[in-house]
Amino acid sequence: FSALCTKLEDKEEAALTSSSACTSVSLLGSRAQWYAVKDPHLSLAKHFALQRHLFGSMLDLLTLAVSRVARFTAQIQPRIRLLNNQFKCTQFACLLVGQGSEQIEALITEIDTVMRRFSFPTYYQPIIPHVSLAWRSNKQTSSSADKHSSSSSSAILKLECSPSLIQVESVICQIGERRY
Repeated sequence: FSALCTKLEDKEEAALTSSSACTSVSLLGSRAQWYAVKDPHLSLAKHFALQRHLFGSMLDLLTLAVSRVARFTAQIQPRIRLLNNQFKCTQFACLLVGQGSEQIEALITEIDTVMRRFSFPTYYQPIIPHVSLAWRSNKQTSSSADKHSSSSSSAILKLECSPSLIQVESVICQIGERRY
């Protein structure tokens, strides 16, 4: 995702850059420091702490769970939605998924079943499939709502580009720096 130029509905300009350097973006009339996400991906679970002795059994159950969902194509929509993390301390600029969101929701549901079995947190409700592009500290906003329903974070920006199709062929589980 190289430079993405966007326009707010009231024609105010905003821009996000996916380089690893910091970038400034003007959203809804305020200046905020944004940072590019180093590895854009479809989020399927919340972050959580996993004890080393649970790695094997958790990976086995996750592998079984995601194997029930076939490969599919998803369409990334040319609009950005601002979402908060579960602690409301970080805000993300995300591209929403259009076509294929049902399959992503099915994956999340399968993963949530495993998460409940280990008493780990399940995905945000309502489920909003997305790819995070950039993030910022949420200290300058006073939102207390959940990630997907924050009124101060629900601005939708339209990109001046066409939707992109992606082929979802595998699911990667990242534990620390390792990927499985």
